[in-house]
Amino acid sequence: MSKMTDKLDVMAYLERINYKGPCEPNIDCLRQLHVAHLTSVPFENLSIHCGEGIVLDLLLVYDKVVRRHRGGFCYELNRLFAWLLEQLGFHVILISASVFHLYTRRYGPPEDHMLLLVTLSSGLHVLADVGFGSGFRLPLFLEDGRRDAQVNGTFRLRLDSAMWLMEQLNFTGMEPNTPGCVPKNGDVWVPRFKFNLTEKCWGDFSAMSIYQQVSPASLCCCKSLCSKHLPNGAITYMGWRVISTIYEDGKARKTTRQILEEEIPAFLKDTFGFTLPNKLIPRDEPIQENCSNQHPLQH
Repeated sequence: MSKMTDKLDVMAYLERINYKGPCEPNIDCLRQLHVAHLTSVPFENLSIHCGEGIVLDLLLVYDKVVRRHRGGFCYELNRLFAWLLEQLGFHVILISASVFHLYTRRYGPPEDHMLLLVTLSSGLHVLADVGFGSGFRLPLFLEDGRRDAQVNGTFRLRLDSAMWLMEQLNFTGMEPNTPGCVPKNGDVWVPRFKFNLTEKCWGDFSAMSIYQQVSPASLCCCKSLCSKHLPNGAITYMGWRVISTIYEDGKARKTTRQILEEEIPAFLKDTFGFTLPNKLIPRDEPIQENCSNQHPLQH
């Protein structure tokens, strides 16, 4: 173990995600860890909106998530989760995805999102993702067309030429004529992101990490948000809104209420369990579309 990683504690991480199950590198353990992580660690970008820079450094991410009980975005959470899985004996590689953005109805640039491809001892490949916010709750087997009904929706992976598409059935707010959607017999499969299986290193995401923090075409830059899965729903803070979601009978029922700026720090503490180091500047602005599909190095 390196001098860097010997400062990271597996047991403290497991305690942070309230995981008390077995730690064997198999699919049952992976599924339990995945759910534990999503229901304990929020997807959040509040560092961007409180003057706290995001640096892709494993010690810093560990300190933020495990010791300070914060969350993070995909480049932070999935990389840290990959480290945990590796320590428990799983074979994991990082891969990149382009997200189908619900606001712009277009795919984002390469390295827009970071995913984990886990190979089990049986040789089966499984997609894991604890850094997408509203994505699948349980890992998905890398199998073309396989439907996976979960608490928060039905998902599938579909192979299209050299690209894999992660799609969600009848996702809220999307119509059959939305570009990229696949309507069939009354159902609408909505694209969430697309990816290939090329292995990436963490440094490959550095430019996109900066882009997400500063670009007016980035959701993370335009909207201050924090979201966490609940056993039968989700709770999301965005700008000056709190969105509560309950999953019932395969449908999502959402309610929204306004929150005053002075109420936000207490809400974050009570709901997500953390206090920000600096004053939060709430933000909920439209996302610019004209550069959403360009790579940040082209700007």
